[in-house]
Amino acid sequence: MVDKNLLQDVIPPATKRSIRDIPVPARKKTRNGQSASQTGDIKFKAAGPVRVESMKDISSENLDDLNGNNYERSRQIRRYLKIFGAVVILIALFILFSNLDSAQITIEPKTVAAVISKSLSIGDLADNSGVFELGYRTIELNKEVSKEVVADDEEFIQTKATGVITIYNEYSNKTQNLIKNTRFETADGLIYTITASAAVPGYKVVNDEKVPGSIDAKVVASNPGEEYNIDSAEFTIPGFKGQEPYDFFYAKTKTAMSGGFDGVKKIVSEEKLEQAEADLVVLARNSIVEELKSQISDEFVALFDENSFQFGEIQEKQYQDSNDVTLSLKGSIAAKIFNKTDLSGALALDSVIDYSVDEKVLVQNIEDLSLKISGGELLADESMTFTWQNDEEDLRQALAGKKKSEFGNIIKTFPGIAKASLVIKPFWKTKFPKEVQDIDVEVLDLTAN
Repeated sequence: MVDKNLLQDVIPPATKRSIRDIPVPARKKTRNGQSASQTGDIKFKAAGPVRVESMKDISSENLDDLNGNNYERSRQIRRYLKIFGAVVILIALFILFSNLDSAQITIEPKTVAAVISKSLSIGDLADNSGVFELGYRTIELNKEVSKEVVADDEEFIQTKATGVITIYNEYSNKTQNLIKNTRFETADGLIYTITASAAVPGYKVVNDEKVPGSIDAKVVASNPGEEYNIDSAEFTIPGFKGQEPYDFFYAKTKTAMSGGFDGVKKIVSEEKLEQAEADLVVLARNSIVEELKSQISDEFVALFDENSFQFGEIQEKQYQDSNDVTLSLKGSIAAKIFNKTDLSGALALDSVIDYSVDEKVLVQNIEDLSLKISGGELLADESMTFTWQNDEEDLRQALAGKKKSEFGNIIKTFPGIAKASLVIKPFWKTKFPKEVQDIDVEVLDLTAN
């Protein structure tokens, strides 16, 4: 038994409390609802002398203070973690955007309006021996168009096909005369004869190569009939057969052989034919121009006039079980193709203020100019607006890695730039990106206004 005086000596009288004042922990219940003490599973065993005064430390007031301090400390830790996380994110974003720097340059090119009145000597670039101010390439296109008309009558008709061939002489360097009605034969045995005598020039030797002499001649089929209507063929001269010149004189179609017929033919009145021909010429011309524009890139412009077009004869196609006749027409063009920059520079030279030969300019809407070609000259007499062309890659190279403050001085070294603006990202960057691909150059399109 514990001596009562011993407990009194341990607990001072001023803080003396009954054992009833000590909170009793809640008892845990087992699965069957009984408390641990009821089950007898929990046994208490003293581990040593009991220090009763420690009970004072676990009073409810002290527990509240302890929990409050822990909560405040946890809240401060969470606040510091949030601040730290935000700083880390800002640093990461700064590093990210610093590595994603870019520059956007917008330039307005220099423009000058001038009235140009001059003529330029021009020549085909394929002619290496020519001397001219401006060169061009020749492009040839052919187009066939058709329409149907109602026949007015019919009659029995026999006609022979006609066309044009080119005769070549590789046999001699002397001119060879061919008499009227000289026969030319296709591989299929069709015979055509020239309608007039022809003098075929002898061959020439250019750069150790034989260049045959040639001449064009009109031919007519030996017999009527549609089988003589052919688009293209090569010909031999039967009169030379068995002789050495046979292998060195030959001909090729320059135009199709057409017009051959033998039988009952539906007749279209002259009035209808004239109207149909006028309609077909316009249709063929427009089709050729559309095809021509589709075949040349934006770097080039095609110059032509009415004399650049050629049209064949109206061809008729008959139908046995119909009164409709199909009228067709073949048209062709030989257009001169100029480089836009070369043409614009030649027009500006000695005519536009501030232009020098080493600069690139471009005439605005150059396709709409009324430039004329007469013989070996190009004639210009109208108002034009010239726009300077700037090399965007050179500009990028000049700006890469430079300080933002140097932008104005660098732009001044490009005489073709009238105005320029700059946006560098991110905004705190003071230099242009080192990589040229990170510098974007936009050129304002002044023709859009």
